[in-house]
This record gives sequence, C-alpha cells and structure tokens, in this order.
Amino acid sequence: MVTDIDRLSRGLTYGLQVIEGLHRAGVEFRSLAEEFDRVTGKLQLTMVLAFSEWWRNSIRERSVTGQAKARAEDRFPGRWASLTDRQREYTRSERSKGVSQRELAKRLEVSRWTIQQMER
Repeated sequence: MVTDIDRLSRGLTYGLQVIEGLHRAGVEFRSLAEEFDRVTGKLQLTMVLAFSEWWRNSIRERSVTGQAKARAEDRFPGRWASLTDRQREYTRSERSKGVSQRELAKRLEVSRWTIQQMER
C-alpha cells in the first residue's frame, strides 16, 4: 500500500504505470490522504503526480544552480573538510615515512577513506 502520494512522484509515467499494474493485478488504488481513487479521479491523480514531479525537478534545478553559483564565488558547497591543514601536513609527512593509511586514520580518528581521498 502506498501511504504517501510523493512516493509515486519518481515520475508521472512511473506513477501511472504502478497504478495501472496494480489495477491489472486486481488491486484498486485508493488514496488515504486525498479524496480520489483510480476510477473516478484519474485526472486528479495525473495532476498530483505531474505537480509532484515538477516540484522535485524544481528542487534539483535550484540545488544545481546554487552549487554553480557557489563555485563561481569560490565557495565550495558540500561537507566541511574532515582534516585541517595541519592534519594534512602531518598525514603527508607520516605517509612519506611509510605509515599506513589505516594507522593514520586511527591516529586522526577519521575513516581510511578520508586519508585515501587526500592522496588523490
């Protein structure tokens, strides 16, 4: 049972395919939150799915635009750096002495992946 219409909003076509598939399997779609079902409210359902898909695309578009703007202003969106400049310098120094990534990760209390990414 789909309890939230937004779960069908992966795309208008996808949402309608799910509902049609349920109908072919002998299951009738009935929304618990909205006042329509598959038979009497197909137009309403189509509109809800279309707006939901538009909204998700709008959010994605604004996110990409914001990231591009931040990069243009030399601000880098995303997570904060896991290591300080001092820790990076220490890591480079210790790696040149042959200390393993695993050992450095333990010492700095970060994941091995963090140390690995720094070396790229």
